[in-house]
Amino acid sequence: MQDSDSHSVSGTERKLDCSSTLPDEILEKIFLELPLYDVMKLSLVCKRWYVVSRSNSVWQKFIPRYPGIHQPKTDTQYDVFRKLWLNSLQIGTERWFPNPLPELVDYDAALREEESKESGETVDSKCVLYLRLNPVYPFTTDGLNTEDPVMVETVQAIFDEFGHVEDLEDNLFIRDAKSAMSHSDFVDKQQSMEFVVYCLESQNFLEVKRNPHRDFPELDEEGYREKIQDDQNFVDDFEDGSNQRKNHLNDELFSQIRTILLDKNNDFVSYCLDDGCYRGTCPYARNMVVSDTAVIFCVQYYGNS
Repeated sequence: MQDSDSHSVSGTERKLDCSSTLPDEILEKIFLELPLYDVMKLSLVCKRWYVVSRSNSVWQKFIPRYPGIHQPKTDTQYDVFRKLWLNSLQIGTERWFPNPLPELVDYDAALREEESKESGETVDSKCVLYLRLNPVYPFTTDGLNTEDPVMVETVQAIFDEFGHVEDLEDNLFIRDAKSAMSHSDFVDKQQSMEFVVYCLESQNFLEVKRNPHRDFPELDEEGYREKIQDDQNFVDDFEDGSNQRKNHLNDELFSQIRTILLDKNNDFVSYCLDDGCYRGTCPYARNMVVSDTAVIFCVQYYGNS
């Protein structure tokens, strides 16, 4: 009995918090190796873990740092991330922070104003970039797996948020998550950036209608521009040069988008969220490219022929 009792006491001792013997610096290094959700959960364990989990060194790895991004002004890295989180969009258990590039926001606004003026219609936002603050879903490997209920549920949340839901009875192709997944595809770096260029530089009623043989920027396999597009491509051939477009996607902004979307990623999934191409009643086509670090959502406007 004495041995049994002694063993029982020893077992209790082993259940005690072994981290209490670790200095804060070591505990902090452990936190640094954990994903976001684990850090958030462990911060609730005790007061000491809460304090350690709020250190700048822990949270600085979760702050998206790319050229052109303006971060909120706060005293701590935790507060920076918290502000991003509070202003983010929830997709399932992920958070996407919108419009991190002020230059892209300004470009988009100018493009919409120009296109609305020319088409006589209200034009949706052309392009919105989102940072994936807490990547959870393996979009770039399982993003088209309709056998995975979690992935289907997540893509349904995307479809409900970004897909064109009006007049679904007219859309014979894309009606929900599974149909969107079946009409989508995995793409590479070149295709991902060509998608961005097409959405932001070649609108039908502004460009193709005027000059169906215009040159598009050529991209290499890594999604870099191979040649600089001549501004003359944006001159209306039917009027004088004063009508030249000023909303050209310049190289600096193109590079910023590429850096954020592609980063160190090699795999991407492109979702077709609305079948605007095939629907005469719908002048829009909504598409999205998702990488491990970011999401870019574009609306292609077809205009009136």
